[in-house]
Amino acid sequence: ITSKEEERMIKQALKNSVAMKKVSVIGFNFDNIELVPTLEPSEEEFKNPIQYIRSKHALGLKFGALHIKPPKSWNPVFAFNPHKYHFETRKQTVNKLQQGEGWPSGGNYSLDEYQRMANGFRERYIGKAGIGNSLQ
Repeated sequence: ITSKEEERMIKQALKNSVAMKKVSVIGFNFDNIELVPTLEPSEEEFKNPIQYIRSKHALGLKFGALHIKPPKSWNPVFAFNPHKYHFETRKQTVNKLQQGEGWPSGGNYSLDEYQRMANGFRERYIGKAGIGNSLQ
C-alpha cells in the first residue's frame, strides 16, 4: 500500500524517465539508433563458427555489434581442462588496502592445488573452532 505522496513521487519519476529518453546528448538523438542486426545462420553456414563470424566482420563494423543466434542444433564441445588451468591469486591483507597499498601476488595455482590448499585451511583453522562440518 502506497501513500498519496509515494504515488505522486512514482508518477513524477515516470514522467522524468520519459522526458530523459527524449534528451539528446551532445546533439545525438537516441530515438534514431538502429537496432543491431540479428543473424540466424543455418547449420551449414555455422559449421565453422569462427569463419562465419569473420565473414560478418564488415557488417559488424558498420553496426558496432552483431547478435548471432546459432542454430538450435549447435552444441559446442566444452574445451576447458581444469587440470591445465592456472590462475593467479592475491594476498588480501585488509590493513594494507586501508593504507592504500596494493595486494601482492599470492601465487599461481591449478584448481587441484588450490582445492588442496583450501581443504588444508579448513582443517587447520575452521575445524579447530568446531564449525568445520557446517561449512561443507
